[in-house]
Amino acid sequence: MNYQIEIRKIKDFLNDKVYLTNINMQRKYIYNHAQATALLDSIQKQIPIPAIYLWSNNNGTYDVLDGKQRMTVMRLYVNPNYLLDDVNNFFIDHMNQSDFENYEIPVIICSGTEQEKIETFKRINTTAIPLKEFEIYNALYQGIFVEEFGNWGVNTSPNEEKLFGNSIRGENCIKALKLFTNELEKYFAHNRNNSFVSGL
Repeated sequence: MNYQIEIRKIKDFLNDKVYLTNINMQRKYIYNHAQATALLDSIQKQIPIPAIYLWSNNNGTYDVLDGKQRMTVMRLYVNPNYLLDDVNNFFIDHMNQSDFENYEIPVIICSGTEQEKIETFKRINTTAIPLKEFEIYNALYQGIFVEEFGNWGVNTSPNEEKLFGNSIRGENCIKALKLFTNELEKYFAHNRNNSFVSGL
């Protein structure tokens, strides 16, 4: 199997006759309002988004192995009637058309046998491990508070384990914290530089 890495622009992916998303191995469009809006917001603010994986076909077309959801949002932004199914109106404030179409995305283009294509798709979609909720807060709000917060409660008692499940760094504390507040981001942001242990 061969692959190469390129940079392509959104205006390239708007051509659904060349970049094929409706291949048998792909699921249907499932992005919700928040996911679609977040993607468009990243494009508007020129924040990088994950690479798109393509499989190069002999007839000049590409099968989209990974990136169908993102590509569908891009097409919906240009044409709200792109899908026949009803889709929530998630569009953010109109962005400059040139900025949108010329936004650059890393692309990994693969080629090879049909079996290699199937194996590549399987590995792309099964090897990634989603971040735990605490891991996201740990990345966003680094500091003494989140460090101590993550270490507290790792060694749970039998009763705590019955209540919260197996001990995973930070996750038990997240579950406990949700009993008192549903605004976790504000909580971590406000206490970022405070000692969690001292406040117990």
